This record gives sequence, structure tokens and C-alpha cells, in this order.
Amino acid sequence: MNAARLARRIALVAALATLAGPAYAQEGVPSQVQVELLRRIGGDRQIAWVSVLDGSGVPVTDVDGRTFTASHDGRPVDDLQVTPFRDAFSSFRLTLLVDPAVLKSDASSVASLLATLARGAGDGDRVRIHTLARSPRTLDLALGRAGELGDRLRALGEGESDARIYDALYEAVRDAARAPASQGRAVLAILRGHDDNSRHSPVDVLAAAGLGGRTVPIGALVLGDDAGEIEKLQRLVSRTGGDVRRLTTADAIADQGVALVRRARGAYRLVYRVPDFDGSRPEHTLTVRVDGRAGPREGRIEYSAADVTGLPWWKQPLPWVILGGVLVAAGLSLLLLWRRQLCRLVIARGEEQGCRYEIYGLPVTLGAAVGNDLTFPESRVSRNHAVLEKRGSGIELLDLNSENGTFVNGERVSRRQVVPGDRIGLGGAVELVFE
Repeated sequence: MNAARLARRIALVAALATLAGPAYAQEGVPSQVQVELLRRIGGDRQIAWVSVLDGSGVPVTDVDGRTFTASHDGRPVDDLQVTPFRDAFSSFRLTLLVDPAVLKSDASSVASLLATLARGAGDGDRVRIHTLARSPRTLDLALGRAGELGDRLRALGEGESDARIYDALYEAVRDAARAPASQGRAVLAILRGHDDNSRHSPVDVLAAAGLGGRTVPIGALVLGDDAGEIEKLQRLVSRTGGDVRRLTTADAIADQGVALVRRARGAYRLVYRVPDFDGSRPEHTLTVRVDGRAGPREGRIEYSAADVTGLPWWKQPLPWVILGGVLVAAGLSLLLLWRRQLCRLVIARGEEQGCRYEIYGLPVTLGAAVGNDLTFPESRVSRNHAVLEKRGSGIELLDLNSENGTFVNGERVSRRQVVPGDRIGLGGAVELVFE
């Protein structure tokens, strides 16, 4: 073989290796490490969620935990423990928020998404489908059965869309945050357009997503071109470990939605200790390294101490929201319980002379029997003697066929409207002043 032919063969082999290299790197081989979320869990211990992606952006879920190393501000961390999502939680719960307009026009794309997710579902996995409508509809079922919805999915799309997306996200993540500690959870939103006057802000959503000490990851598929809203959503969901994908067509809902859910479920939980953590230092860097077949890959996150230690409770929005809700509820309860006093009866003669009865509701029965509202155990008072009742804007006294009679200002009556200052007599034994 001459030198020219040998050189051509070497060049051909090099070219084939160049072409084959990226393809090999894309098939389940770690190509990118993303540190999604970091939180301080007390003292010098921290927890971080890390995604390991291959060359095509698909999560790699079979990375050996022993290949992970981490450093904080350039110094190795201590006691590093790596747990895949599938081992951290015994089951998974997905909350799917979807605009009814999407279900009306592209229910098949959403059905394809659910069918794909159902094929990999575990026995305890569930999905809660909630529509972003003015009269929202909800469907909760086992994730493994989500591919069988058929026409029921299209029927969920009935109703007018509600553009208050941050209100819907707030309720979804707050509900998801209440899940048992053994259950992983995520929220996926399929949206159109932009937000329209939500009562809750992205900060409120983020605070609700962190209830219970575990942040609920949020993913969003946006069928629209509102760049400002997409940027706002991106800032929110990135703080939860999620991502936003802008779609130009509904045909991409299934592929992109599955990618976001797999990203949430394919993450790794890293728990470690940072020796001599300096909380007074404003900025810090965590670097995570994974050694794989294609060589080492690194990801890092830069954060401020306030991001992981949390704001004082009085600076966080959620406690004030809760306090405001409690005060409003207490005020409404007082309004419901508070009753306007209608009148007062003062006993001017009888065994209880001088006693006062405040009357807040009518009718009020008077008599000697125990079952009456006001009881007067006098021999001349009949068992069921008389009753005070509302009549139009006034109050009337009605005699109940008493044996010894009912009197108003000394005059025996069967029915009489009473006014302040009137003296009501019962059988000549008891006298009450109406006020």
C-alpha cells in the first residue's frame, strides 16, 4: 500500500469517526449537566436537583451515583448522597393544566401526550387534568389509564378560556405541595396567549410551590408569541427546576410535553454538606461533575445566600397572604354570627323582677312550660301563653288562648302591635316592659 492510499484511508476513518461520534454521544450518554434547583436544609447541609441530559436533550436516568462529584466555591463538598428521582419517591403525580381552547382544536395532541406518559406509568402514579376555564373542569385518574380517555378529554374543553394563568398555577402547585412526602409531583401547563389580571403573581406561585420543603417543578408549553409573558414564565419555572417551551404548532405538544415531564422525573437529588458555609458572603457557586463514557461533564449554578436560606417570614408574601385570608374569614364569620338586637324585655313584676332579656330573633314564645323561649313558672301563666312575632316592619304580641289573658298597658288583647314603653302582662302575674 503506497503512502497516498494509506493517507486516504486514514482520512476516511477519521471522517467516519467524526460522523459517528456525535451520534454515539446522543444515545444515552451524558452530554450536559444542569443544576436545576438548590436549597439549604439546615446548618451546613444543602439539597440540589440535577438533570443529566444526552446530546439530544433526553434525560439520562441510569447514571451511577458514584460518578457524581460536587464542589462549593471551589472546595469539595462532604457526605455527598445521590438519589435518582425514581428511588426518591414511591409514586408520581402529574397536574396537567390545559387551556380548553387547546382541547377543542387539538385534543388529539394532548391525548397523544397522555398516552405516551401512560405507557411508562407505575401502579401508584396519577394525573389530575384541570382546565383553564371560567368554569373549570377537573378529572383525576390513574396515569396508566390516561391513554383511554377518548371523547372525555374533548368534553373537558367545553367552556370559555380563562387567561388568569398565574391564579391557576398558584392553585395547582399549592394542591400538589400537599402530596405525601413519598410522592413525587410536577405541574405541566399547556397555555395560549398571555395572562389577564391574575390576582396572584409569579412570586406567589413560587412561594406556594415551595410549601412543605420540596419545590414542585413546573413545565410550560406556550402556543403563542407573547415574548414578555414567555420570559416571565421562564423566570418562574426555572426557579422550580422546570422549563418553558414555545410551540409554533400543536403537533409538538406530545413530544415536548413528554420531554418536560421526563426531565422532572429524570432528575437526581444530591444531598451534601458544605463545611464552614459562609452565609455572610453574598454570592456562591455549586459545581456538579459527572464522569461518563464520553468524558467528564460539568454543570454549575450561581446563587445568592438569600436564595437558599430564604427570606425572613415577614418578608415572604405567602404568610401575609395567609394572614389576610384568616382576617377576611374571621370578619365574614363575625358578620354571619353577629345579629342585630331587635328588642328587649325587662321584667317589672314577677319572681325575676329586674331581669332583662335581649331579643335577637323572632318569634319568641312566652309561657310556663319549659319548651318556651322565655319561661315564667307562675300559676296564672298558661303553659303556652303568648308569642312575640315579626309583622311587617313592626312587632306584634299574640295571645295563645291563655286562660287568664294577655294585656298591653292594662288592656286585654288577642293581638296588638307593641311599641317601646308598652307594658305586657301575662295573666296578671307577670309584667314585662317592651323596649
